[in-house]
Amino acid sequence: MRKIILVSMVITLLGCGAAKLKRLEKCEFKYSGITDVLISGQKLEDLKKDKNAGFMGAGILGKLLFANEVPITFNVVVKVTNPNKKLAALDKLEWTALLQDNEFLNGIYNQHFEVKPGETATLTIPISFDLKEKLMGENGATLKSFGMGYFLNGNVKGLTIRVRPYVGSVKFPKSFEIKPF
Repeated sequence: MRKIILVSMVITLLGCGAAKLKRLEKCEFKYSGITDVLISGQKLEDLKKDKNAGFMGAGILGKLLFANEVPITFNVVVKVTNPNKKLAALDKLEWTALLQDNEFLNGIYNQHFEVKPGETATLTIPISFDLKEKLMGENGATLKSFGMGYFLNGNVKGLTIRVRPYVGSVKFPKSFEIKPF
């Protein structure tokens, strides 16, 4: 009797997860920008405003040359619109950032997120990495090119975020891409 109840509960949970994934599949995920860029704890906006320090600030250039690591953090902002008549939600999100179609970073957004029926909500994916390590890696030239475009004029051409949501432990059947354009 216990086994029958346990199996029934598992089937019910998987069915609910599948229905929630179907609602999530109908949602529109739209790139909305990059915010809160910090390089070694300094705001990018402050570095751009400091005319005396030159491009990117002398402090950042010094750290790139002499520090063991140069931490960079930022948020990728995604607007999620739910056209369904019921709540759409996810419990976890695997993400991969690609530059010029080359995998650059990946991680897990491990927070519950939901969008009410007929509404749009903002999903903010925090990203962090060691800039120096990535510049020295195999995609260093691509990162330099992207960084120059972004730092000089906010251009995010070539950036793609690939995501794969989860509802509970049920994984979305395939990943999908969010592009800035």
